[in-house]
Amino acid sequence: MPAIGLFCDCKVWMETAASGVIRFVFFGLPADVEAAHYLHDLIVATFATETTRFKNEDATTASSQRRVSARSFEIGLAHGICDKLTSMKAERDAANRRSTGRDLVPLKTSIIDDEMEKLGLSFHAKGQTRKREVAPDAYRTGREVGRKFEPRRGVATA
Repeated sequence: MPAIGLFCDCKVWMETAASGVIRFVFFGLPADVEAAHYLHDLIVATFATETTRFKNEDATTASSQRRVSARSFEIGLAHGICDKLTSMKAERDAANRRSTGRDLVPLKTSIIDDEMEKLGLSFHAKGQTRKREVAPDAYRTGREVGRKFEPRRGVATA
């Protein structure tokens, strides 16, 4: 979620409802929030498709290790997609600076920060210390698939 927020120039946070349902909130300019929701949905579909493909190709793995293998693939996939979005964001920002001589992101950030302050919202990052068993080959496969993630394809055909 943080990579989607960064890529779409939005703030993002997680909320837990009284019922226990978890949701993510994107906060930014309307078009950026819409893009973040679209990208989120595209990534969810990518996870479903690519994890199913991986499980079908990984049928020879012992059943006791299939869950670890699939989870390792998904962790790698998430990291690969984050790598891709971070790289694309850096390229886009650099191109915008070259073409206009100005960087739009600080202006957007300022507007978003001002609106959050008006609403009395402030957040602090919370670190994660959870460790998981990871199957290295499945992780590497997932990361490589994630680095090939292409959000432009989905945008072009929509």
